[in-house]
Amino acid sequence: MLIEDGTGKGSVAKVDNDNRLHTLATTRPIMVTASESGDAYLAYVRHSMVAIGENEPLFQLKNNSEGKEIHVQKMIFSTNSTGVVKAELFVDPTLTSGGTTRSPLNANRSSGKSTIAAVVDNRADDLVMVFDGDKEVLDVRIGEGLHSLVVDLAGALILGPNDTIGVQVEGPAIGAKVRAMIYYYEDVPA
Repeated sequence: MLIEDGTGKGSVAKVDNDNRLHTLATTRPIMVTASESGDAYLAYVRHSMVAIGENEPLFQLKNNSEGKEIHVQKMIFSTNSTGVVKAELFVDPTLTSGGTTRSPLNANRSSGKSTIAAVVDNRADDLVMVFDGDKEVLDVRIGEGLHSLVVDLAGALILGPNDTIGVQVEGPAIGAKVRAMIYYYEDVPA
């Protein structure tokens, strides 16, 4: 059986002995497609540790839309600590008070779109959150020679309307700085 290329030129596609069609395709990361349509965002959050060996909230990200989804692509954590900093990601944390509202940047700098996300961080050391240990989805350690860490979630962490995620951190020294960049995209047109 012959498989033609569908262009009417009569080109025949190669099929190997295992009946696999040989193809060549160019792929693009979903963040690029989302950015072109103005639906990719970058949120920067930060906190300086106020206690040693205690869990402290770093940020909360909430989907404030009525019907769109947020896909978390990746997070980059960094610290200036000489010791180990622990970062734990939770779904459905409860923000009870405080925090500093952040304005995520649209990755497409020529887009006028605003995000559907609300981001609050702990840069003022007044964020109070409640985390449920049964809803922890990520636990990483940075420091001791590894001062930044990229966590690629590949867009698989999806927040529906009113869903939230949050991170708490634990550091080895008062004043240790913990930073995170959250890369996410909103529903992308097909």
